[in-house]
Amino acid sequence: MREQPLILAFCCHYCAYAAADLAGSLRLQYPGNVRVLRLPCTGKVEVHHILAAFERGVDGVMVAGCLEGGCHFLEGNLRARKRIERARRILGEVGLEPERLEMYNLSSAEGARFAEIVTEMRSLAKELGIMFMGGIAEKEGGSVYCTLLSIAQDGSILGRHRKVKPTYEERLVWADGDGLGLRTYPLKDARVGGLNCWENWLPLARASLHLQGEIIHVAVWPGNLRNTQDITRFIALEGRSWVISVSGFLRPTDFSHLTKGDFPMKDVMESFDGNWLNGGTVVCDPTGHFVVDPLVDEEGIVYADLDPLTAIKERQNFDISGHYSRFDIFNKPLKGTK
Repeated sequence: MREQPLILAFCCHYCAYAAADLAGSLRLQYPGNVRVLRLPCTGKVEVHHILAAFERGVDGVMVAGCLEGGCHFLEGNLRARKRIERARRILGEVGLEPERLEMYNLSSAEGARFAEIVTEMRSLAKELGIMFMGGIAEKEGGSVYCTLLSIAQDGSILGRHRKVKPTYEERLVWADGDGLGLRTYPLKDARVGGLNCWENWLPLARASLHLQGEIIHVAVWPGNLRNTQDITRFIALEGRSWVISVSGFLRPTDFSHLTKGDFPMKDVMESFDGNWLNGGTVVCDPTGHFVVDPLVDEEGIVYADLDPLTAIKERQNFDISGHYSRFDIFNKPLKGTK
């Protein structure tokens, strides 16, 4: 492996390449290990072009096209996205990580965004031995999604999972997600999957990840011990899995940096007696025991040693995706589909 990963960027002439050109004109720095190839449209990128790039030694490929709905050739970027998905499947079949291939949508004015994307790819690639999973608000078109983003140890984006069903008043803001992100990802000798907030209560969502060999389940919560103390043990016992419930901590003082113009409810939020969200981050082993007690009413980082063999041992007795399943009777959950 070369010191810096070589990344080939297929860029649409009208938008992404123009963004790259604008980045250069504005003297915005992005890594020299990115090779930009201009195309009239990303719809011209075929699967065999991508595979040939990997065959010739590139470490990663990014395809950057127009914003969805803004393609100068109507649907070229949509065709490209379908081919990207097909190429990712082929990469997995031949033993290469599908996350080495990503697609982005940019406008011609987003020079800073182009530089940000490729710089992030380089900086994260330097990180050693750390996998990230975290929540973001993802906007596409006129919709906003509650999204769990997964980033690999080499800095590549493994994938994103959009919460399949917003809860209660969240439906006023967030759109329904899809099943494309119901995937697990490799981490050393285990596979990791995750779900957002109350979708952790969906039995078939959990089963979909378990069917993919999930050993470590990451449950992401907005906050409060009441959300994590029971379900963490339940998921662990049901799946004989390691479960990490990560929960937010929100204090009245966390709004002090905002102005009332930025946030009209600033005074209300700051006058609250106590913490808005008290945390509750906890780690549970496959036998249902806490190996890290809940972290409540304070900020902190929790650490735990997770042995995948503990889960394998427990699944000799109870494996809901293996010898203790009856898919001849019950419908088998789909994995990573719409």
